[in-house]
Amino acid sequence: MREKLNIFGKPGKVWFIRLFILFLLFASPSGLSAQEAWPLSGDWVALRDNNWNNYQDIWRSGGLTDIDMVLDTDGEIAYYWSSSSSLFFRITLRTSPVSGGALDRGSWSVGLDLNADNFLDWYVQLGGTSQILKTYPNTSGPDNTPDAAAHFTLSNPVAAGYARTLGAPTVQYPNAVYLDIQIPMTALQKAGYAPAVTYTTPFLMFYATNNNETVTARDILGTSTSFDLAFAQAMVYTPNLPRSFARIYDTRDTAPYSDAGIWYRNETVTVSGFRWPTSASPYYNAGQRNARILDSGNAIVWSGVLTTSATGELLNVPMWPVGPSVPFGIYSIQIEHPRLPGIYYPYDTFEINSPLIAVQKTTSTPTVTSGSNVSYAIQIQNTGNVAGILTSIVDNLPAGFTYVAGSSTGLTTADPLISGSQLSWQGSWSVPVSGSLTLNFSAKASLVRGEYPNYVTVSGSNFGVVSVGPTAPVTVTGPVLSLSKSVDKSSATPGDTLTYTVSYLNSGDGDASIVIILESIPVNTEYVVNSAAGADMTVTYSHNGGISYDASQTPPVTNISFQRSTALTPASGASVSFKVTVK
Repeated sequence: MREKLNIFGKPGKVWFIRLFILFLLFASPSGLSAQEAWPLSGDWVALRDNNWNNYQDIWRSGGLTDIDMVLDTDGEIAYYWSSSSSLFFRITLRTSPVSGGALDRGSWSVGLDLNADNFLDWYVQLGGTSQILKTYPNTSGPDNTPDAAAHFTLSNPVAAGYARTLGAPTVQYPNAVYLDIQIPMTALQKAGYAPAVTYTTPFLMFYATNNNETVTARDILGTSTSFDLAFAQAMVYTPNLPRSFARIYDTRDTAPYSDAGIWYRNETVTVSGFRWPTSASPYYNAGQRNARILDSGNAIVWSGVLTTSATGELLNVPMWPVGPSVPFGIYSIQIEHPRLPGIYYPYDTFEINSPLIAVQKTTSTPTVTSGSNVSYAIQIQNTGNVAGILTSIVDNLPAGFTYVAGSSTGLTTADPLISGSQLSWQGSWSVPVSGSLTLNFSAKASLVRGEYPNYVTVSGSNFGVVSVGPTAPVTVTGPVLSLSKSVDKSSATPGDTLTYTVSYLNSGDGDASIVIILESIPVNTEYVVNSAAGADMTVTYSHNGGISYDASQTPPVTNISFQRSTALTPASGASVSFKVTVK
């Protein structure tokens, strides 16, 4: 057992190894995961000002050259990138600030402004004197003096892999390097402090250098050593859209890249935005920005031009009139890159809320006999994403149909307004999402047999006119009677008797429940008593030219009525007859 304890040699060596391991544990950044892989060389995006030009540096630093940025005429001097969980910053320096694995004296910093007020919200500092990487919030603002206490601290950032240098020689500065810095997003998130950087947060930024670790920078990227003026020159950067440098949002929601902006049909989508190229920029293009709107399937539903002000701002610019039939869903706004014609980047998303109304009319009595009641149902369905406000239902009844008073049920029990064959119900009813409303009513069918379709129109306060038809066809069945009359003699003299016969036939598709045949006694003739006959017929007589009828056959008989006592079924017939004497 003792030999096994001395496997590393003498006891002193064992303690040395244990102490070395403890030292490594204490030297590692507490609670910090391993650094992310650095962006590829083609990922880095050059930092630009609000005119979309490369940032300028007027080389103000005097003294140490390893903290100063290269001249703008000798290459791009600042870059950035982001992953979903880290931010990356790159500064081009004239000489390397790292020797022996440690930072030289001086500091390199990045300022972030999240609300575009030109004041610091976060300050990222890489310090050579203290060999530390820190982030400072500015909870006491708005000003450009961040809190004295750092929110995030990382010791030995070069050794820990959160800072590095890469050779970036130029003609004038063959020893120039890239100084790269990375910090986790969580380093810019503090409980109770509203300005928090996430993967979708837009912000302004600037880079600065100094030969000590004070907030007062000696050399700020751009044309001013003032923090607020430097921010005023900066463009908006959004981590998840690294090449979308300016800001556009629909005016219903000032947070870009969010679909919280809700628009409705028959409205006009308007946008606002700022930090587009100003009139002093070669990318201003007379203040016109090519823009387009895409639906959720990436189909272009609108394209046009947005005109910015002389300062690169847009305030409530009309963009897209939303039509009455535009589908609901998520839409995106894209703007053409000022420096790259034909290249569009998404700047905002918004949602169109609208009911999607459909109307359906059915009948539970598709076949009726003439003059019978027909039962109708009108169903209004909503498959949209917001309740529809129904205000009008107009039903155009088929010709010869009439509304049955008091028959309305379901949506309303009120009788409609009636104008000819048009029925109209007016009111205000909510059609719920994924729901429907139903109106039932009855109408009396036409007396004329045939097929009768129907037409319905509905409209509302937040949706357009929706029509359906021809629909709900109703077949009206009924009898069709045909008559033929004959006489047994083609000529006659006074005293002769003539026999008249009337044959009748039901050639329709419905029973003739009532069959009445009316006959007039010819002039210069006299009815022969008891001569009127016909199967299943009740015979009555008129003595006053058909004004009234009775059972008496007392002369003079001027008219005869034959009324069938049983229904006449389709394709069946019979005849009646009577006799007269020629005077």
